[in-house]
Amino acid sequence: LVDSNDTTFESIIELGLIDKVNYLLKKDIIEEINIYTEYVIEMLYYLMFKLNDYKKKKYSSNNLDKDDYKKHFLSKIINIASNFDLCIKLLRCQNPKIQEESCVCLIFIMQFFPEGLTEDLGVKVHFSSENIPDLLKGLDSQCMKIHKKIIKIFQWILEYQRDAIAVLSPYVSYI
Repeated sequence: LVDSNDTTFESIIELGLIDKVNYLLKKDIIEEINIYTEYVIEMLYYLMFKLNDYKKKKYSSNNLDKDDYKKHFLSKIINIASNFDLCIKLLRCQNPKIQEESCVCLIFIMQFFPEGLTEDLGVKVHFSSENIPDLLKGLDSQCMKIHKKIIKIFQWILEYQRDAIAVLSPYVSYI
């Protein structure tokens, strides 16, 4: 259903798919079941891909009417923000596929809530430089593609907090 071409933005909202995927993801992580994590993060990935596709078509970044964006888009997907912390936790998973899809979902979340809208909507980004060594340690070091994406996410988050390069430079040489 989430991957179907027939699934529209309206049907995602009407069926409450965001809340259903959020519930499954939280349950899997909190109860440490880990059997379904790969499937649930894949559902979240496809769901967010569809939402992002809708966002691109309906709200071009060149001429964004923030009020319309908040009222007709963000107000309907605000619950996606609760996945930020869950996706950060999934970066510690030993499965590279889960790491990569978590990474992409984090990028989508950052794009859905651009700077200037996060505070208006009460979206909290719980991430600090103290998290970096622990997260990097858990990553599959063989997969530089994932590693670079995650570093880019860290950089975006920390730039929002104004200290990206200083914090990241001890851990990576390519920023």
